[in-house]
Amino acid sequence: MSVSKLKQTPLGPAFGMWMRVLAVMGHSWLIVAIIHVWNVGSAEGVSVLALCIGLTAALNWLTYGALIQDPVLLISGVTSVILNLIMINSVLYLNAQDPSQPDTASQRAAAEDPLHRCEVCAEKHRRARNKHAATAVHSAV
Repeated sequence: MSVSKLKQTPLGPAFGMWMRVLAVMGHSWLIVAIIHVWNVGSAEGVSVLALCIGLTAALNWLTYGALIQDPVLLISGVTSVILNLIMINSVLYLNAQDPSQPDTASQRAAAEDPLHRCEVCAEKHRRARNKHAATAVHSAV
């Protein structure tokens, strides 16, 4: 149903406003996810590939909404694109900052070796444990 036909129905204006609200609320899961990864301080387990697929879909819906000049699709598309970009940047930033993630092949091999005892890696793991312990205490309070 086109927007002009929708406005002609008895529910037109109210329904149109409700659809605009839902267009933004439908992406509220991204707001919750963004808040969560920043509160925890880690994006472990969050797939950047899945977020990029979501961003691609949002860009396609935004383009379609612009072509047919549908305000609900435009609002939804813009909201989704912005939130996906924020989430992707958050994940990339937090993964780059996470000392528990091995940076190089030698560090990954060392992390997998339970007998590896170099002082640099030990300090890195100590900081990671302290960070996660402080987060757990903070969230329990």
